[in-house]
Amino acid sequence: MERTRGDSSRLWQRFVPRTMGARLVLTAAFLAFVTTAVTLGINAALVNARAEAWTRSDVVATVQGFRSFLALEGQGLSEPLTHIAGTPSFRSMCATSDKAGLQRQYGTRLLDETGANALLCLGATGDALVSNGADADVSRLRDLAVVRGSLETTGLVRLSGGVAIVYGAQVVAPDGSGRVGYLIAARTLGAARLAEFDTMMRTVRSSLHESAYRPAGVALLSMPVDGGVASYGMNGGVVVAVSDLPAAGGGSAGTIELRDLDPRGLRISSVATESAILAALAAAIIGIGLGLWLAGIMRRPIGRMIRQMRRRAVAAARGETDASQSPGTDPILPVEFQELASVIEDLIGGLDAGRAELERAKRETESAEEILGVVVNESREAKIVLENDLVVIANPAAAEAVGAPLSDLIGHTATSALSGVRVADEDGGDLTGAELIERALEGRTTVALTLPDGSQRWYAVDAVRHVDDRRERVLLTARDVTEERRISSIRAEIISLVGHDLRSPLTVVIGYLDLMTRPMTDAERARAIDAARRNAARMADLLEDLLSATRAEELLAASDLVPTSLSALAEEVVASLAPTHSERPLLLDQQCDPIVLGEEKRLRQVLVNLVTNAYKYSPDPDPIVVRIRCDEKSAFMEVVDHGPGIPPEERHHVFERFARLNAGEGRQGVGLGLYIVNIIARNHGGSVHVEETPGGGATFVVTLPLVGTMIDGEFVL
Repeated sequence: MERTRGDSSRLWQRFVPRTMGARLVLTAAFLAFVTTAVTLGINAALVNARAEAWTRSDVVATVQGFRSFLALEGQGLSEPLTHIAGTPSFRSMCATSDKAGLQRQYGTRLLDETGANALLCLGATGDALVSNGADADVSRLRDLAVVRGSLETTGLVRLSGGVAIVYGAQVVAPDGSGRVGYLIAARTLGAARLAEFDTMMRTVRSSLHESAYRPAGVALLSMPVDGGVASYGMNGGVVVAVSDLPAAGGGSAGTIELRDLDPRGLRISSVATESAILAALAAAIIGIGLGLWLAGIMRRPIGRMIRQMRRRAVAAARGETDASQSPGTDPILPVEFQELASVIEDLIGGLDAGRAELERAKRETESAEEILGVVVNESREAKIVLENDLVVIANPAAAEAVGAPLSDLIGHTATSALSGVRVADEDGGDLTGAELIERALEGRTTVALTLPDGSQRWYAVDAVRHVDDRRERVLLTARDVTEERRISSIRAEIISLVGHDLRSPLTVVIGYLDLMTRPMTDAERARAIDAARRNAARMADLLEDLLSATRAEELLAASDLVPTSLSALAEEVVASLAPTHSERPLLLDQQCDPIVLGEEKRLRQVLVNLVTNAYKYSPDPDPIVVRIRCDEKSAFMEVVDHGPGIPPEERHHVFERFARLNAGEGRQGVGLGLYIVNIIARNHGGSVHVEETPGGGATFVVTLPLVGTMIDGEFVL
């Protein structure tokens, strides 16, 4: 029995082609033949059995579709009409027979919102309150309104312009007590409205005719449709259906003719789809059977080939050699599979040879990328590489310089990447990213980058271009030189200060020392010693201010922040300074008792500097006022003088290092007092600014965060 089964299997294998292409062609030809035969048989049977049913179904669907279209048209007329008839003002005007008001307020609105061709509103006594349209059409609407009384009117009506949709309803008094009028309107079913129906039905073409119309040359058969009667017939492959349209109030409004231009095509397509599905099922069943049969013949040799190729591929990936039999030598495999196995063998050999080279190149590439990443990312210089005008590499220092994440730089042009910052040259002229690159390619360029928050840094920018056959690359390197410029600026300011402000008192001291070598009286000698001492003290003050200014951020930082009463501090400063400046009053205006977090020594230094500055510039008779006030969040120390004031354009400069007001007699200084005030205020989380004093002068305002106030001797947050 086993031998018989083996002989039968070998017999079937003789009829199976050796090549895969021949097997597929045989299978496809057989499937096509069977599918075609089955499809043709099913199509012919279904078409013959359902031809008459299709035609009657076409007629019913088309007539029902037109009636649904008429219902939608009626709804489109009734909704705005019902809405207007229900408004309180319309009902009130109907109740009072206000013709002028109705015509003025609702005459045009009724036509616009309903699109009606004829419209009539009757009062409770039957007189026309509003009317629009041809006289005959208005008269027809009046007859309907009279006949319907208080009932709703819906349906069709025949007007001078043809068949029209009509809708009418009574108007109820504002209090709902009874009928005060009747509003009715009609809208003609013109060619444009019928075209919308034709568009919805696709292959149907409709037309309106007089009552009792019948198309010439068409033998009609009658059939019931939803309680009515429709007639249909064929005219050259087109289904023609006609149906009378009953009019509201009785009679006929006209006849609708509906021509289905392609009824059979749609039904035949449906039938063809059904038959194709059945044929596809039959083909699938047959194909599965054939596939199972072919799979039974080819599964084992192909499986052996796949397993062998997998073993050889794994061995090649590991760098090993598989000495087993080549899968391409199996005689049961189709010729194409044997050739495929041979090609794969060659590929595995080539891949095995290239694997080691690829791994070596990969290790070298990873090492080079790691080194490059360390060099670029850890560099404190901003580095950007552009390829064909797009940023392809940028390090964290570059992102920090422009105040944007790396994702906003990579893949953008230089101009786009720098769009969030203002780039300016040393002359203050604005530069785009492209202009900056062009200048840097010509030579080192120093620019200022201003971020949206107002902070500014200076950079020295260099650029190098590299061009090959495929791309153009530009390496942009920017080194932060802000601190270098600041130190250079301070150095120049100090040299200027030493050369001018310190030289003057030193010259005076030397001059008086020279005088003391000559004969003079004791009084003259005492005056010379006193003058030399004053100028030496002045030099010491200047040097102290200079040292404070050069390390202001560090030296003037608050070291111990404790709750401090600004009122008590102001009282102490006023009490200590007023006796030494008796030539002009020093007044205290205390409006509250605020508590702030700060270092008392530094806050006292702020107030002393501001008061001393006010004494320099305020005329002798005018008082100087120290004012303490506060609001819900801040405390304010104000020093008010009536001196020459500060022009608005110079007010933001007076707090800069070495900024000096207009000097005059007795007004020496190096311009550091207000700078120190600004540093201390900022170190306490506050700020300082200057305002104009009413009547002339300057008011310096120090703003500090408020943490509480003293009320009746108690600290209140």
